[in-house]
Amino acid sequence: MELTELKKANRIVVHVYETDINNPERIEAIAPTMNAIDSIIRWSVDTEDVSNVLRVESFDLKSEEIIERLSLLGCKVREMPE
Repeated sequence: MELTELKKANRIVVHVYETDINNPERIEAIAPTMNAIDSIIRWSVDTEDVSNVLRVESFDLKSEEIIERLSLLGCKVREMPE
């Protein structure tokens, strides 16, 4: 199934987190971990936002997995309410 078809089927989940990832060096430090998660389609960190928002688009990835992996790297991560 192509990405466009998956989007139409609402199988892509978007997770949004408040973090302490506040500079390019910290983004670079988490990149190998985030890129290693096969179900992640795309991720980004907005360091211009006061909450340093991490946005993750994925297929069936549980929010707890992202929080756990980034916490192991020393990051503070909290899911933001919808």
